[in-house]
Amino acid sequence: MLYVDNDAVSEVLAFYERAFNLERRFYDPEYEYGELASDPATIAVAAHAAGARIMGRGYPTPPPPGGVANAELAFTTNDVHGAFALAVARARADARLRRLAQGAP
Repeated sequence: MLYVDNDAVSEVLAFYERAFNLERRFYDPEYEYGELASDPATIAVAAHAAGARIMGRGYPTPPPPGGVANAELAFTTNDVHGAFALAVARARADARLRRLAQGAP
């Protein structure tokens, strides 16, 4: 599950739909929770407020504005550089390139 800023779930879902051609499976704006289909997995996205509702006092404090939350999504492909270039092109207006794509063994 990716936890994001409050009121940002819809934007994050839209970004992953555009950048990675994922399909939105579910979105509840009132609960601030949504899901993307990434067969065979589901990627869940929730606002920090939803995390606090679900976990109560066990929910970790979100990073300060501008801080980075430690989360990673890994996608597999036979063409790392091609997939990366396509994702950047699709999401250019909504994303900042922090590092070039790298293949992994």
